[in-house]
Amino acid sequence: MQKFTLSILFSFLALTCMAQVRDSMVLHTPTGDIFGTLTLPSNNKKVWDAVVLVIPGSGPTDRDGNNGVFVNNTLRIFSDSLAEHDIASLRFDKRGLAASEKAVKGESELRFDTYGADAADWIKLLKKDKRFKKVFVAGHSEGSLVAMLALQKENAAGFISIAGTAEPADVMIARQLSWNPNNPKVMVDSMLLIMDSLKKYGHYDHVPTGIYQMLFRNSIQGYVASWFKYDPREEIKKLKLPILLIQGKKDLQMDTIQAVNLKAAQPKAELVFLPMMNHIFRDVAGNTPQENMITYSDPEAPIAGQFVEAVVKFVQEHSGKK
Repeated sequence: MQKFTLSILFSFLALTCMAQVRDSMVLHTPTGDIFGTLTLPSNNKKVWDAVVLVIPGSGPTDRDGNNGVFVNNTLRIFSDSLAEHDIASLRFDKRGLAASEKAVKGESELRFDTYGADAADWIKLLKKDKRFKKVFVAGHSEGSLVAMLALQKENAAGFISIAGTAEPADVMIARQLSWNPNNPKVMVDSMLLIMDSLKKYGHYDHVPTGIYQMLFRNSIQGYVASWFKYDPREEIKKLKLPILLIQGKKDLQMDTIQAVNLKAAQPKAELVFLPMMNHIFRDVAGNTPQENMITYSDPEAPIAGQFVEAVVKFVQEHSGKK
């Protein structure tokens, strides 16, 4: 693990309601600062049984769960909900994104492994913090795999995988490309060729213009290739801690077989299916994609109650509270 200097900024940012207080937290690394928000239950305690490190999903997803296209505050609401149950949490802007943008000089330097190392450093920092008895890690979507890598470097009291994939990223992308009837065959074939080259050789020299450049431009090929090399089923097998797998049955981005396959790879894990929940933790009453996608742009909608209950139950059981 890379050497780093850690510090905490103790100035309170906001008293958001009677249930929680948000505090600023910073991870100093040799290449720049990574910024996070620590959400504490507002009950005048000095020590809490548990804190949950929340790792965001893929792409430019920030500490609140927003990505520049959709604003839904998913992760912020999740943290606030945990605080209502006397559980603290830490969520952060990934290296190279939002407040942590200057922690990397350029996207060509990013590697998937770096995200895992950063998350491990956050775990280490939280374990040293005398305010928390136990540290848990929750990874959403791509963040599930990031958490698996981090937990191999720095152990924790428990791992919560939320809508995590069991497939290597290239397999998942290839399947999604092939399933979409609107994707021309020539485009799909070209994408598969590029991905195959990235997985085998780590680069592809003649990326066409347009969407191909968006996904596989030279400056991000190193990151993509480093992501492709991991199989979540193999990584989860390496973990020796309590694991909770959560999957919504109305998730348009991750099908239920992913959770089933993670469970098969790690039989001791607990698997919870939530029949109404979608990818961003919202309950969806209808069955159409339109009804599902509406929630992606609703920052005020509450997250699924059963989801919060499952996480709280797991944390309490493994923090000695119950």
